[in-house]
Amino acid sequence: MKLNFKFRPSKSGDGSGVLYASISHNGQRSRLFSTHIRLGAGEYPDYAPQTQAQIAQLQEKVQKIAHTGGTDNLERIVEALLEGDRAKTLLYWAQKLNEAKALESSRLAKRTVETYATRFNKLMQYLDGKAVPLSQVDHRWAEAYLAWLLGNRHKRNYALKQIQYVKHVLAFAEREEAVPTNRLRYFRLGFEQ
Repeated sequence: MKLNFKFRPSKSGDGSGVLYASISHNGQRSRLFSTHIRLGAGEYPDYAPQTQAQIAQLQEKVQKIAHTGGTDNLERIVEALLEGDRAKTLLYWAQKLNEAKALESSRLAKRTVETYATRFNKLMQYLDGKAVPLSQVDHRWAEAYLAWLLGNRHKRNYALKQIQYVKHVLAFAEREEAVPTNRLRYFRLGFEQ
């Protein structure tokens, strides 16, 4: 089994981007999927040592899935590979937080559970199907999300509550040991009085 890589440049035009891959085996090729490996400007095709290590880890994962799953079905291997990645995404942990709040619904007001669901839906709208790893949710990401919310004519306090929701998601993921630290813990919210 072999991984084939394709570089997709970011929209910023600075030469950075993300590495996509497909798996080929016995003349067949899987669909293209994101590896979530970010490359800096000028790093493709001459990978930095850290990127080479990430690529080697990915290759090992593919071989392990194929061996333990006993399958040559490339799409099943890709699905198993992506399932592990989903557990590291913002949307996955937002969904887990909402499920936890729904289970607590006997202690929480029904309105709180509905509010979390609304916040989740707005986050899904912003992400537009993109799998954003928790490791990429930082101050810059939060500022971009806030700018998007304000640009879509949401009032500032509403937009800040959306950011606060993301902070809750990261705190939940940190408690569950999905991330070593909540990178938005010290992100300040300036609510208007």
